[in-house]
Amino acid sequence: SALRIVSRISPSEFKRAIKKGDLATLTHVPGIGGKTTQRLILELKERVEEEEIVEPGKETITRDTLSALISLGYTRKEAEKAVKEALRSTEEGVDLAGLIREALRHI
Repeated sequence: SALRIVSRISPSEFKRAIKKGDLATLTHVPGIGGKTTQRLILELKERVEEEEIVEPGKETITRDTLSALISLGYTRKEAEKAVKEALRSTEEGVDLAGLIREALRHI
């Protein structure tokens, strides 16, 4: 089941589906039926990290911003908090440099 899921949807889509209880997204994966989907959601919903869901288009820029902050010497926890705040306070379509600048303001 796990290989089928990861070959069809991204980790962020999977995480989003689990957090929201989105049966439709998971049942579109061939070989994953309603019972399996319900069991996955039931078992994994509490285990999914309590972090803000990132829109699919922002996933790369968010990951790159997080990496940049960590390579500047900030802890992963500090970087994640700053990136979350930066995402809340920036406009749609912000570029990598803009998101890094905004995240640094929140540290």
